[in-house]
Amino acid sequence: WLAAVYTALWGDLSVANVLAGLVIGVIVMLALPLPRLPVAGRFNPIALVQAIVLGAYYALESSLQIAWFAVRPAGAPVSGVLRVGLSTRSDLVLVLTTDLLNLIPGTMVLEIDRNRCLVYVHVLDV
Repeated sequence: WLAAVYTALWGDLSVANVLAGLVIGVIVMLALPLPRLPVAGRFNPIALVQAIVLGAYYALESSLQIAWFAVRPAGAPVSGVLRVGLSTRSDLVLVLTTDLLNLIPGTMVLEIDRNRCLVYVHVLDV
């Protein structure tokens, strides 16, 4: 993946760029290793497809709502901060959930409380 990003950043698909990306990717992975994450449970492809479909639906729906807020004659919509409790103790699931929330227009995760499994989310048009 690092080689693909390196090649895309240079904007030129050549053998030299791909090889340089591979070398730099290996150096980065060896010099800056990420810590191992404990993963509990099992992979569920049906739940993954459901999450992708729902995330895409809500992203499209909220994009249309934000576009309407930009052109409508009324004032600014009411926004607020919501405290959302999650029922997981997995750091990986917590990060993936907050990433999905940040991808949806009109929402932004402000704070994550790992100890209590709470996420504070700023929401447009509460």
